[in-house]
Amino acid sequence: MIMIIKKFKSKKNRVEFWFGKNMFGLIIGFEIYERFDWNHFTAGITFLWWYVTLDIRWRVANCGYPKGEVYPD
Repeated sequence: MIMIIKKFKSKKNRVEFWFGKNMFGLIIGFEIYERFDWNHFTAGITFLWWYVTLDIRWRVANCGYPKGEVYPD
């Protein structure tokens, strides 16, 4: 069971930082993927019962979108 203790979002919802309590373990990882014309980079670490995650999003280049657009949830 994952329990989010605190979640911080940037003004335009492009960066998220969250931490909480997770199942027991030791995991370190990151992923890069594209979804809905947005690039995503997520990095996280789980140590014993606690986890920390950072999620950064930016628009795919040369698609004609306005600069500074807010990321939709």
